[in-house]
Amino acid sequence: MPAHELRTPLAGLKTQAQVALATPDGPGREEALRHIVTSVDRTSRIVRQVLALAALEAAPPPSAA
Repeated sequence: MPAHELRTPLAGLKTQAQVALATPDGPGREEALRHIVTSVDRTSRIVRQVLALAALEAAPPPSAA
């Protein structure tokens, strides 16, 4: 699941970057760039969650006291 959760926003980022490159200066380009920023924020959040989960799974089990 994490791979899919990362690939989808990355594909969206690439598409929006291509739109921004192909759009002359103006509202269309600005909108594409805003979508890129939003997608980067979303992808960063997913990466943090995946890394936190990996750290929890890698941690040794708590010892019984």
